[in-house]
Amino acid sequence: RLVKSVLAGAPGLSETENYPFVGEDLCAKLGLDTSAYWRLANPLSAHQSLLRQSLVPNLLMNVRTNQARYDHFGLFEIGRIFLSSQSEILKMAGSEEKLPYQEKRLGLVMAGDRRGKTFARAKAVVSHLLTALRLIPPVGEDAYAVLAAELKPAWADAGCAAVVTIAGETAGLVARVDA
Repeated sequence: RLVKSVLAGAPGLSETENYPFVGEDLCAKLGLDTSAYWRLANPLSAHQSLLRQSLVPNLLMNVRTNQARYDHFGLFEIGRIFLSSQSEILKMAGSEEKLPYQEKRLGLVMAGDRRGKTFARAKAVVSHLLTALRLIPPVGEDAYAVLAAELKPAWADAGCAAVVTIAGETAGLVARVDA
């Protein structure tokens, strides 16, 4: 609740809630390898045949949908992703089959017509969130580290990507995406 309150407050982002499904075609466009994704036995449509392992594909689709109406906007989602490993939770009582391991993640996207300003604004929103959650780095230490090119996700622009670190641990990524 605190994260939702902070992001909807001063930064003025809108919350979105997407289905936890994604299609192979969208993942391919973003350069994501879907070989370890959980496939649905009876998908709602061909565009929703996999359980997502990232919030990024659906959030980028939200940007695409909204850019026709708005010049500048920001969205966030707190949702579950489904990793390739199995959890300890049984699919059904008496069954040996287990559900996929799930994690709750936060994703946010910002859209605008000026690349540098939008990227800087995204970093400012992340800094605002870290400050509100009292996760700011010690004085003199930066929360952002330059991301090595080989670690950058395929969907991120090589020129503008940084890892968010908290207490020396990787906590997230801020990256620019070319439309």
